[in-house]
Amino acid sequence: MLFDFTPFSAGPDKLSVKAISGPSEVQVHTENAHTETQELRQEIHLLRADMQRMDRDRQQDRLHLQDALDSGLQQQQLELHLDVHEELAHERAHLRKEICQQI
Repeated sequence: MLFDFTPFSAGPDKLSVKAISGPSEVQVHTENAHTETQELRQEIHLLRADMQRMDRDRQQDRLHLQDALDSGLQQQQLELHLDVHEELAHERAHLRKEICQQI
């Protein structure tokens, strides 16, 4: 049986082996191509892990920002509440003074 060895379209590390006397085609991967494939799979796995970590970090940042906004709003409400109480205390003191003067 005769074989025709021609470069495979995916790169120089793969060969397309065709049996000249038959219709079947066999693809032979060299060791280098297998190693590169494993490296690419590992890199894809690491990239996916990085993307998941970045998504978790973004979600945590969003929660921290929401907490900070909520805390800021609570602080503003507290300050407003204290300002109102202070104004009311001044108003009461002024009214007491007026009442005392009238008596």
